[in-house]
Amino acid sequence: MLTAADYPSAVHGDLASVDVTLVGDSLGMVVLGRPTTQTVTVDEMLHHCRAVAAGATRPLIVGELPFGSYEAGPDAALATATRFIKEAGVGAVKLDGGARSAAAIAATFTVGALAVMGHVGLTLRSVSAVGGFRPAGRDAAGVARVLDDALAAADAGVCAVVLE
Repeated sequence: MLTAADYPSAVHGDLASVDVTLVGDSLGMVVLGRPTTQTVTVDEMLHHCRAVAAGATRPLIVGELPFGSYEAGPDAALATATRFIKEAGVGAVKLDGGARSAAAIAATFTVGALAVMGHVGLTLRSVSAVGGFRPAGRDAAGVARVLDDALAAADAGVCAVVLE
């Protein structure tokens, strides 16, 4: 899997026979120079997903739903995911969180029109809640929480999980 945010990166991944290209909200930090990913908007993500989709014809394109675009619940998740499919041409969406996002994952997955990728462990959007960029799973209790989140995401229907 390759993370890309622009056309040239997507073309290079395509030429290298990458299987999955992720357009992550990390582009807020690595492309847009922001201190966190929390300010990335849906419209910005759609813009970058379209650029990647134009450059990559081979891999599955996964667009990450940014902070605030699905936390309101399953209906918000489905509406945002639908925009990513229709407006940006992605084949899957990524949602952060396991147990706390399970209802949003399930609502998006059960439509049957798209695949959903989960993300557990350290998630960049949670920096405010955990007091900065802190690794997850550094002790037995933390490992158990990460595993529980991964299993909750799997039970909700994800096709893959990013473990960070």
